[in-house]
Amino acid sequence: MYIPLWIIVIGVIIWFIYVHNKEKSQQNISVTTEEKDAVISEETVFKVQSEFEDKITNEIDFPNAISGDEIYIYRNLMHPWFDKLTAQYRYDEKMTQKLRNDWLDYMDAVDDRSTCNYLFMESEDKKKSEKYWEDHVTPDFCHFFPTKHIIRSVERIFGLFLNVCHTKVIHMASIRHVKTASGSTAVQVVEYQKRKVVVLKHVGSARKTEELPLLEKQARQWLETYTGQSSFFPSQLTQSPYMTQWDGRQFVGVHYGLAYEVCLAIYARLGYGQIDDPLLRDLCIIRLIEPASKIRSLELLKRYFDIHYAERTLYRHLPLFVTYKAQIEEIATICTKRETGDDLSVVLYDVTTLYFESFNSDNLRKPGFSKDGKSQQPQVVVGLLVNKEGFPLGQEAFAGNTFEGKTMLPVLRAFRNTQKTKHCTVVADAGMLSFANMQELKAEGLTYIVGARLGNVSPKILTRIIQALKDTQEGVSIRIPTAHGDLICAYCEKRARKDRWDMEKQLTKARMLVSHKETVRRAKFVKVDEAGVYTINETLQQKTETLLGIKGYYTNIPKEQMNDTDVIARYGNLWRVEQSFRMSKSDLVSRPIFHHKEDSIKAHLITCFVALSMGKYLEHLSGSSLRHIIDLLCQIPDARLRHIQTKKEILLRAPINPDLNPLLETLGVSY
Repeated sequence: MYIPLWIIVIGVIIWFIYVHNKEKSQQNISVTTEEKDAVISEETVFKVQSEFEDKITNEIDFPNAISGDEIYIYRNLMHPWFDKLTAQYRYDEKMTQKLRNDWLDYMDAVDDRSTCNYLFMESEDKKKSEKYWEDHVTPDFCHFFPTKHIIRSVERIFGLFLNVCHTKVIHMASIRHVKTASGSTAVQVVEYQKRKVVVLKHVGSARKTEELPLLEKQARQWLETYTGQSSFFPSQLTQSPYMTQWDGRQFVGVHYGLAYEVCLAIYARLGYGQIDDPLLRDLCIIRLIEPASKIRSLELLKRYFDIHYAERTLYRHLPLFVTYKAQIEEIATICTKRETGDDLSVVLYDVTTLYFESFNSDNLRKPGFSKDGKSQQPQVVVGLLVNKEGFPLGQEAFAGNTFEGKTMLPVLRAFRNTQKTKHCTVVADAGMLSFANMQELKAEGLTYIVGARLGNVSPKILTRIIQALKDTQEGVSIRIPTAHGDLICAYCEKRARKDRWDMEKQLTKARMLVSHKETVRRAKFVKVDEAGVYTINETLQQKTETLLGIKGYYTNIPKEQMNDTDVIARYGNLWRVEQSFRMSKSDLVSRPIFHHKEDSIKAHLITCFVALSMGKYLEHLSGSSLRHIIDLLCQIPDARLRHIQTKKEILLRAPINPDLNPLLETLGVSY
């Protein structure tokens, strides 16, 4: 049988290679056997392990440092498993030596791999890279030396884990950073091909450090698509659980755009948009949302709405606010009539005090009787006029020591000039009662309903009242003509219970003061006899008991025009003024006042007046309290997402609370 010569030559070559590899394998086996015969002590393992851990800890920023993935493998997988297996086979010397040998091989391989990768990938000197390759990489392992060396060392311990790790590393594709000539940092995806680095994808160049995470994320996404698998070590494992970037955009804060849009719609709907002053508008809006001092308000406008004002602009504009007072009150009157359908034939008036965070007085800021309990600090007296539903119509500021009875007429005159009306009924508290006030109101053609202090009426009239209401039946009333007008008195069971509770409380305090002989403190039912002894005033106590549940009202309205029941009902609406004061002081934080110039103080009061008007209208539309509505609006922020490269921002609005839908539809605010 004839055999071609070329077949014989090929067979000889194959036989020669087989014999050569067999001899070399036997040499390797003998060398491995000799290495295995060497006893590896626990001290040796500890020393090598300590040096390895020092390297990954202290050289983390070096260009040839061990990668983060390898560090994660070592600390969270390899090291715990080695400790567990060592403890498991602590009585098997042969297995212990095997584990120690593999453990040392693993650490050497990881260390060698990081140096090899760095020189091979980053060195521009090809001869230097090739020289290192020839010195450290044996022909047996070819160009997969680092990968196979680690796999061979570790798969003896973790067979299942290396199936995953081998699949990922075999591609040898990774992400690297390269400094460009312009100083930027290029992010590339590279791969080993025939002992050379090939750039698979140039993702982009980062001019700033904060742009790198975005490019790295895009590189990881491309790499996962290229390799056909996701990373075994996702970046979330080494990052904060709070996400600060999304889709190439960075979260930079929140705005409360919906709250601003609603308040702006209220401001325009009431008619205040006629005043061409954006600073006044924005100060009123921020006082509704988060009341604060003027300087603090500028910071909040910038933070919440990205609206910027200079501090000098604020102080330059505050005196201008005072010139808007007449126009603001006229707008308030018109919008109140339009929105509530009230003809303003009945208005309510009361006063309050606003204190300053100061102890310096001047012509306007003066100490006086304080309703805030701040008698030692200067204050201003503020008179407020509202309609029967509490909508503000006008206000005026007076010196802090002004008697409240003298404040009513200037406010009423200003209102009449604005309203251009001749017939108007004012309802006020008993503090406004004075003979001069009543005469001036009559002279100007105004009617009034004012509370009466029955303790100050003459004994004859008091006896007549008590006799008429001695049966103390609910709804019974009496009308008596006096110099101040008709005095109407009526009995109310609910008021009787409250008056009795107040009287018992005051009597308890009086008895305690008398028993302890505390003569410095004042009490209603304490008197001093001729001998200077403090006792209970039984006469006053008896008089108070007879008047329990009885309330008096002065009016100059004839009974034919308004009966007693209607007069009492009109006076009962006076709580609307007190409610407006509470909103102004609590929700709008109108005090303490931090200004010291008169124009700035009045500008502050004008801002609070407009904000009060907006707040009352917001309550009128929603049927809820002002704080509740503002809280709902602020629960719908706009997330600010800024593109890292273009610096453009988009706003991502939170879902709308269904409770706000009717209000937004009424105002025409889109959402």
